[in-house]
Amino acid sequence: MLQWDDYSIHDLVALDQRDDHVKYMTKTLTAFKAVEKIYELKKKRDQEAMTEHGIILSFLKKLSYTFELLRIKYLFNQSDKLKIDKNNSGFVNFYEISQLEIDLLRKKDKAVFQDKGDALKERILSHLLEKQTDPEELLAEMAGNAYQKGLIRENLFLFFNEGELIFQKNGNPNRRKYLYYWACYDKKSNMPYIYLLDFEQDAQEEALHENEDTFDAFAKVIRSEGSRAPAVGIVAMAIDQRLESVHPKMLKRICIGPIYSRSFSVNLPEETEQLLDTGDDGRKFVFHLTEQFVFSVGHTIIKDQEILGNLLTEKRVRERFYIPKATDVDEYSVYNELEEQKASLIRKTVVMPYKLHQHRQDLYTGCKIISFTKDGTINGL
Repeated sequence: MLQWDDYSIHDLVALDQRDDHVKYMTKTLTAFKAVEKIYELKKKRDQEAMTEHGIILSFLKKLSYTFELLRIKYLFNQSDKLKIDKNNSGFVNFYEISQLEIDLLRKKDKAVFQDKGDALKERILSHLLEKQTDPEELLAEMAGNAYQKGLIRENLFLFFNEGELIFQKNGNPNRRKYLYYWACYDKKSNMPYIYLLDFEQDAQEEALHENEDTFDAFAKVIRSEGSRAPAVGIVAMAIDQRLESVHPKMLKRICIGPIYSRSFSVNLPEETEQLLDTGDDGRKFVFHLTEQFVFSVGHTIIKDQEILGNLLTEKRVRERFYIPKATDVDEYSVYNELEEQKASLIRKTVVMPYKLHQHRQDLYTGCKIISFTKDGTINGL
């Protein structure tokens, strides 16, 4: 349960001016397209991880589609404005995602959507020819029509985004091997997260890919634990705890963001502030990607002695997840982050325009730096 203390005054800020709205959307959509380009290149170059990169790319495209639809929704809206989180993520506040969910339900209730696009185009053209002024009301109606037309659940990045179950080959006759993936928009951090879960299932249980009831029970737990973004290790342990026949072997979570810019961010991190101080002309941004991993290094058998006294003993198998000790890492700050996330490994990437990166290449130690140019060239991959 989220409390008001979890938020600051900067977590829900409306972009009052149309110019601010346009600049914000230009930066975020450019960032998304750059990251899409990165994963398209990764998919081509790394054949072994082609499936993984394809999954991430599919969710990135949903994210771009969602922000583009929000851009259209508010572009000519005089009564309501886009609300963003200026404090932490730089993305839209979760309120906007909840409104998308509501609008989807309203559209479903109407059953049939009547596309007025062609008729509105003719009216706009007539207005321009006759009055030679911008038809603000008609443009707003046109944007509203385009927004309603674009409300397609399968294309949107919502609070919980179902993935697919992929059955994989396994040499162990006692276990089935699977990959399941999904994504969420976390309400507390106002950021999108992509999850990939490698796991095994006990062979004596009904196969997840063959039995609908078994899969539904699995999916219910995933939705319950994976619709938010606590420490990544907590998610892995919760799935392990709640699904007796499921054994997580690796959980990977990709955190999309935050995005920082002088034009809309407050409380910038020190390194980002230094970078923007030297190379920003008001149009640049810095975009973060973080990969968090939790690995199983074996399992533990827990025996419950409290069943009918000592007559019966129930055994439960629990995974042992590797969380590095302070002596396993070079820097204490790295250990603190691993401990906070209950993670085995964390990899960080910072994406920025090439012209910004060339000013300060001494920042973001411990991060992979990827820059891009206007023509779409990716450097540092």
